Amino acid sequence: MLQEGERVFYADNSKDYLTRCDVFARVVRDAGLVPVFYGGVGNVARQSNVDAQIRSDFYAARAIVLYFGTPKEGSDHEDHWVLQEIRHVAESDVLCFGTVVQQGLAKLTAS
Repeated sequence: MLQEGERVFYADNSKDYLTRCDVFARVVRDAGLVPVFYGGVGNVARQSNVDAQIRSDFYAARAIVLYFGTPKEGSDHEDHWVLQEIRHVAESDVLCFGTVVQQGLAKLTAS
């Protein structure tokens, strides 16, 4: 169970990610949690000046939400910053949400 003020990390590198990032931030804040989100960060972000900040936020989060939807133009599902870090989720007590949240966010953005 998440406690008030804990950080929740969200990563989305799919088409139309901005709307989902906005919804994620609103829902997480309304729950009393701290949203940390990155949209549009594919593998190329690993060679950028934001990589260290993304990594720091990812490892400091108490929960992680991942979205894999329709890839952006010229991209694919493997072009996602988080994939090389996913072992952390499997080896820790960090909560991770995927497909169920994807469906929930799709409903929220439609309303």
